[in-house]
Amino acid sequence: MKFSCFHPTTTPIQVDFVKSLLSEMRHHQHGAVDAYLKPMLQRDFISLLPGAGLDHLAEDILGRLDAESLRLVFHLKKKK
Repeated sequence: MKFSCFHPTTTPIQVDFVKSLLSEMRHHQHGAVDAYLKPMLQRDFISLLPGAGLDHLAEDILGRLDAESLRLVFHLKKKK
């Protein structure tokens, strides 16, 4: 199903529309949406920041992590 009226609207209107859809859905449907969104939300956005001229932001984010969290980030990055 395509929503041709969805794309030309503003972000707040799109978000309100999706919230409205979600409020009408059943629990098992929420699970399907969660499974679809989870990979999108778990992407490595920090490695994209330097390419956008935002290396200072990447450094700030990583600088706020404790040693154990930094170690985990490093090992997760090596697996990809």
